[in-house]
Amino acid sequence: MSLAKRLRKVETSLTPKQAVLLWLKEEQKLGFIERVDKLLKSPAHELPRARITELVGRAVRENLSKQGMNPKLTMQAEREARKQTDVLIVLVRDLRRHVHLMCALNAPYVVLLFEKLKRMLEHFTEHERFDATSWQLWRAILTQRLSEMWLYREAITEISQRYFDHHPLLFPEDAHRFDLQIQGLEQLVQHYNSLEGGLPEWTAIDSDGIVSFIREQVLAEVEERLANAKSTTLEDFGEREAAWKLREPYALAMLKRLRATEINATGGD
Repeated sequence: MSLAKRLRKVETSLTPKQAVLLWLKEEQKLGFIERVDKLLKSPAHELPRARITELVGRAVRENLSKQGMNPKLTMQAEREARKQTDVLIVLVRDLRRHVHLMCALNAPYVVLLFEKLKRMLEHFTEHERFDATSWQLWRAILTQRLSEMWLYREAITEISQRYFDHHPLLFPEDAHRFDLQIQGLEQLVQHYNSLEGGLPEWTAIDSDGIVSFIREQVLAEVEERLANAKSTTLEDFGEREAAWKLREPYALAMLKRLRATEINATGGD
């Protein structure tokens, strides 16, 4: 049975979360080629943001009309339900896009970090050459990449638990790729930490410390992702001022970080 038919069989009290969860369950059943083929063949009104929000809006409208609610209030409630549904869909869409981008950007880092470690070890063991600066830079890049990947994985888990009843949000192939890259970085950390006493200069990578730091950042990451999704929905629903109010604090914070980076790069001149 198609998703649309299944949704129509649900009682008219269908909630935004119920509708989005049904959509997610249907998507998880499709393989990559099936999803792409379906996406390319679907007209605009059949895309999730149009179709699912329409079904939820219709359910709310029919339910409230049967209760005899004032038409104006019914329209307001329908619009709000549509927005709530759209936010959830946009949130999932943006998470998937970001994971895809992270994996694309991270893949060369994983390869280069492995190769760089191999070369530095060869220089040290075979030629007795130890470049402390290169080792420190390598260590810093590895720590940064792993921290970012761990943070986003925890944020996805938190969003899944909080808004989607623990339902998987990533496509299986993307989740597998994401996990493999994290495992590759974790292996590098383990290998580096095993070199204790074998290098002239060595400082362990504190995985537990990274995890503790990440836990403090997860909620902020989740709130920013949700704010971005809400902002996108509000803008597309014509509420541009409200959309900017949500996005403005994050835009200003980013601008502040960029200015700080520029100052540090120029030595404060």
